[in-house]
This record gives sequence, structure tokens and C-alpha cells, in this order.
Amino acid sequence: MKELIIYIDSCYINAREENIRDCINSIEKNIGITDYSYYILVSNDNLESLYKTLIGNKIHKIKNIDNPKWWAHNFNDFVDECKGNFKNLMMTHDDVTIETNNFYNIYLEETKNTPPDNLGFTTFRNIGYNKINQLISNSARTGIAKDRSALSSYECHTNNINNLDWPKKTCVVWATFHMVNIISFKNILKISPLDAFGNWPVLADEDFSMEAMLKGMDNIWIPHIDFIHPLRVETRLKGADNPYRNASLPEKNFSKKWGISWGGRNYTDEDIQSLIERYKGTKFEKFYNKYSYEYIYLDEYIKNGNYESNK
Repeated sequence: MKELIIYIDSCYINAREENIRDCINSIEKNIGITDYSYYILVSNDNLESLYKTLIGNKIHKIKNIDNPKWWAHNFNDFVDECKGNFKNLMMTHDDVTIETNNFYNIYLEETKNTPPDNLGFTTFRNIGYNKINQLISNSARTGIAKDRSALSSYECHTNNINNLDWPKKTCVVWATFHMVNIISFKNILKISPLDAFGNWPVLADEDFSMEAMLKGMDNIWIPHIDFIHPLRVETRLKGADNPYRNASLPEKNFSKKWGISWGGRNYTDEDIQSLIERYKGTKFEKFYNKYSYEYIYLDEYIKNGNYESNK
């Protein structure tokens, strides 16, 4: 069984050769291990050729799909095909560069004291918007935090791009953003298949992180591994030029699944009360009535006996 497979879905309209080249080169430079392969989806011959040129000998499978399915359907097919062959999976967007050397071994070190059955989705620190001087937090999702509707959450709550309040060490979060995630195959199978809400995977990360919590897992943010997303944001097609990025159907289906209103593109106070009441005794509760920047540090969380029941 191999250690890791890296899943990249480049089937959609914003896939760019220059972004893919930078993404792959950064992973190859900084991953820090040799026991890994790639699973790639594309929808044209040029991108297939590019991937084969960059990492041909490391590709477990590359699929050139004429009519791509929704993101979750593609991902579920990948999980079904690769389960039993790999210990862990890493999913990443193709417009990401991972900037920290030896990042996979840092991930293993940071999570080594978390019982494997409790280890959900792990992400890293996105410094992409800070680099273009935008005060946007884009590493972990705010979920039900008291400041969930604020323009500035997590490190950006200072409202000062020159004085960001990053977590000082690895922490437990409500949900990871979708751009970079690592999870074991054993644990992804506990929540597989993922629900498909629409063509654009907006809210997929919110949903799969919540499902992980309900299966007893904690989602993790390692803030001393850096990645940059998005790349070349000015080239991304938006609005009428990109009907793929339409949130209305995913939001409708997400709301229906979780029995909430999702008013104003976020949880309402009533939504939160409903979730807390319906999911009493779950990991949802530790985020209730807290600000996003009240960080729950993983080492302290473990020391406080949160995994004692596993023994």
C-alpha cells in the first residue's frame, strides 16, 4: 500500500496551464516524500499532455473526460477506485502552490498524537490574499462562529493586514476550506460517498467537514505550512463568463440536507440553534458561541482529555 495519492480535478473552465505547472512544481519541490502518486482529471488533450510531461512516471491514473460530472461525483469515483491502494489522500485545487518545504512530513508530525480514527480533514495556511493586499481569511471556514458574517474573521479580525492574528500552532477548526486537504482513506470511507450539491463544489468543504465531525473526527489547521491560492486571480472567469461558479443550486441543496435556511449566504441565529439542538453531544458544540479567533490548539485539546474515551 502506498502512503499517499494526490487528487487534482482540472476538468473545469478555469483550469490554466501556467497554474497547473506552478502547482505541480511546488508539490514536487516541497512534498518531502517519495511514496506517492497522482490521480488527475482533465477535459482536453493539452492538459493531459501537460500533466504527463510534468509527472508522467508518478501518475496512478489520468482521465480525459469529455463531459465531466459534478465535482463530488468525480471525487466519489476516485475514492472507489483507489481505496485499498493508498493510506492517505490529498486533494488540491490546480491553482495552488504549496510554499513550505517537507510539508507532508510536517503534517505527519503535527497530527501524530491524534488518534487515527479521530483525524478528519487537515489543511494549511493560505497566504494568497495577503500577498495581494486583501484582508480575506481563506484557510478555515467560520461555521457557526459568532463572527461568521464579519468581513474579517480568524487572523483578519484585527482589520490590519500588517498585524494579522494567525494561530500560533496547530488547531482544531469547524471546517477546512476546499483548496488543500489531507485525510486517510479509512476515514474518508466513513463519510463516502460525498453528497453532490451542484456543479461548483462551493459548500462541499462545509458539508464534508461537518460529516467528519459527526463521525467523531476533528478537522485540523496547520498554520506553519503555507500555500498560495488563488494563482493569477485576474485570469479567472467570473459572472456570466463562468456559469459554472453559480452558488444558488449548491446552497439550496446544502440547506435542504441540513434543515437550515442559509439566509444571506450564511447560518442564521435560528439555523445555529437548530443544529445545536439536533446534534447535541457532537463536536459541533465546542464551536458554539465562540469567535473564530478563539483558537482551539490541538496539543491543549489532547492534553485536556478529549480523546480519553478512545483508550
